[in-house]
Amino acid sequence: MTIYDPEVYSKFGALDSDAVGSAIRDNRPSSGHVLRAAGMDINRLIQQGGPMLVLPFDAAEDGNEEEKPGGHVSYGLAAHWDRVYFGPIRVPKKKNLRFATVRVEAKVEGTRRILLQVATSRAPLNRAAQPTDDNVLIMTGDGTTNFLMFELLNLPLDSEDYEEIELWAACESTETLALEATIGPHNTGVADTYGTGAMEDTSAAWLPAVHNGAYYIVFKNAAGAMLAAPRMITAEFTGGDFISWQPDLTPTEARLLGNSSSAAQAQYYIYKLIEYRIGSVSIYADDRAP
Repeated sequence: MTIYDPEVYSKFGALDSDAVGSAIRDNRPSSGHVLRAAGMDINRLIQQGGPMLVLPFDAAEDGNEEEKPGGHVSYGLAAHWDRVYFGPIRVPKKKNLRFATVRVEAKVEGTRRILLQVATSRAPLNRAAQPTDDNVLIMTGDGTTNFLMFELLNLPLDSEDYEEIELWAACESTETLALEATIGPHNTGVADTYGTGAMEDTSAAWLPAVHNGAYYIVFKNAAGAMLAAPRMITAEFTGGDFISWQPDLTPTEARLLGNSSSAAQAQYYIYKLIEYRIGSVSIYADDRAP
């Protein structure tokens, strides 16, 4: 026997029946048991979580993955957070649900680590974020080209009935020199001249591949200390001995590299970024703890 059988329904009623529902809505008398059960049911529904955001990307693996118009193939830059998806994305949720679970299907080059920062109202974007932060998901490759599932628990949420989500990615320091067979010589050396957004090394013969978005440049002194923050390489010119980067050097960095004694000691290094691909991002609001 079920609640929909005539015997039970006609004798006891049901919380989702028109008779009981209209009585409660119209403030007509009803049994204390029904009212208590209805209140408990509503309270339970209010505390239940559910899907907040689902972002699917083209995950097909036929052909060149970088050319998939609906896919997301990118490179993680050490110590620099890049936006994964335009935003912030405003999504509805139930009030007073304060935590969420994030699940990301992705593949990461080799066994390297990509950090995905899920920024919310309670945990906004922090450009100095650490892998141990509550809103940072660590995605580690397993040495294959398979998509893997990564999960972040207890993402902090605001108590309001909506949330604004932002997705940012970075990687831990790569320190992996680019292959000269791919980018041309050299992957390290001393430049002849420096500008705020470019340099010239007359002994180099860089190829167009050096500015395909997968490489960045770092300047260090003889002791190995970094003289300027990492810069993305954006172009090569004049027969391959001149490259440019973005963003431009700050005035302090430019003065340091422009100083004759510092420039003579400034060694450049061209590193390869970590490639990753995201198949989907899903965020679920957690049930509120009783």
